[in-house]
Amino acid sequence: MISRDSVLTVARDLYHQMRATVLSVSVQNQKHPLVSQLSSGLVEDWETDIKLRLLWLMIADSRIQKEEAELLAFVLDSQKSREEWEEFVSRYKTMLQSICTRAPVWSTAIAGLDQVNKTEIFHTLLINLSTLFKAVVLVDGERQESEIRRQEELLAPFLEVSEKHGLFVNRLDLQNDDSNQELEAQPQSSYFSVLSELDSLIGLESVKKEARSLIHLARLNQLRQKKILPALPLNMHLVFTGNPGTGKTTVARLISRVYSGIGLLSKGHLVEVDRSAMVAGYVGQTALKVHEVVKSALGGILFLDEAYNLVQSSDDSFGREALDTLLKLMEDYRRELVVIVAGYNEPMENFLSSNPGLRSRFNRYLHFPDYSLEELLQILLLNFQRACFVLEEDTVLKLRNKVNQMYENREPQFGNGREMRNLFESIVQNQANRLMSAVKLPTSRQLVTIQPEDVSETN
Repeated sequence: MISRDSVLTVARDLYHQMRATVLSVSVQNQKHPLVSQLSSGLVEDWETDIKLRLLWLMIADSRIQKEEAELLAFVLDSQKSREEWEEFVSRYKTMLQSICTRAPVWSTAIAGLDQVNKTEIFHTLLINLSTLFKAVVLVDGERQESEIRRQEELLAPFLEVSEKHGLFVNRLDLQNDDSNQELEAQPQSSYFSVLSELDSLIGLESVKKEARSLIHLARLNQLRQKKILPALPLNMHLVFTGNPGTGKTTVARLISRVYSGIGLLSKGHLVEVDRSAMVAGYVGQTALKVHEVVKSALGGILFLDEAYNLVQSSDDSFGREALDTLLKLMEDYRRELVVIVAGYNEPMENFLSSNPGLRSRFNRYLHFPDYSLEELLQILLLNFQRACFVLEEDTVLKLRNKVNQMYENREPQFGNGREMRNLFESIVQNQANRLMSAVKLPTSRQLVTIQPEDVSETN
């Protein structure tokens, strides 16, 4: 459960991030007709509109709750009491409804600028605004159906603006997939929920610490930039080292989603590739393949697994063409692309030493250690838990013995968490074979019960 203090802090940060972005747009485009024609000014128009929309959302359940009034005071730095806000709403309720069901002028102006300048500022603002609305819904600890519907109504005019201007909007980031779930259960909802998901991963304590520090630094840098302060020198490209099945891809996806949540990446998706996706077998095609791969990853993270296979030898001209092209595109699209290279420890060191341009671009390392015996068992049991299986004491003992046997006999290429996933699937297969061989159809209890013999029959 996200604490109220966390929600207040996030709401305030989101508000000030958006305000700084609108201020930056106003300063950089003050002579553009879309901005100069606003009599009240772009920032002033945005501030007034956001305040009214927050109030309209808060009264979706008939009145402003105490926690919601505290959020208003904290976010807007306002001295008004709850009673004063409610009196304002009561007096201007018809006006509020009229305003909040239409697209505000500031949104049309910024969407128009995005259309002209080929930027995605409107998209970032809309995601942050949606998250701010979700924080309002969450702050009192209850998510009312009326609030969910009101939130969707408030976002609808912005979606119409985006469609009118032909702008990209990832609607998944704006949805409430299940009104009965907590906000933190929604993967796309906000950066703080993803951080909680990172913390919930089994093991990987050093990785989680480094990843959280990296995310905090990136977010701090975004706040500086949006407050029109000089950006700190920050290299976002990463090196992940470790054996298979240690969570590298999982952490990469979480980082990508966090970067999207704070506005560092416009889309926040992850594109996984290897040598085969980037290297062609004849002259002139490799550079084209790399361009296509990078294009598909813009606004997100390009995850290059077993990166050392990209250049397989000193006379691998196709591989070197791919690497040189990638390095150039990383520079060309440095504001729209994060690249993560991953693989085993020693080969990755050799790979990074093979080209001077690699060391300068990849200077942040996250090492993923192998899982311990207990962590592997936790991962296996979590697989069963997520699938709603019931494990009796004898079965758990069998599982522990099986995992211990695998751990003691592991080879250098041991797949860690991947091995636990394979073991889980083989045990479930054994259960299916046992149940489907019976004369009678299985009961509900039998369907969710793993017997000790299901474990014993695995290889």
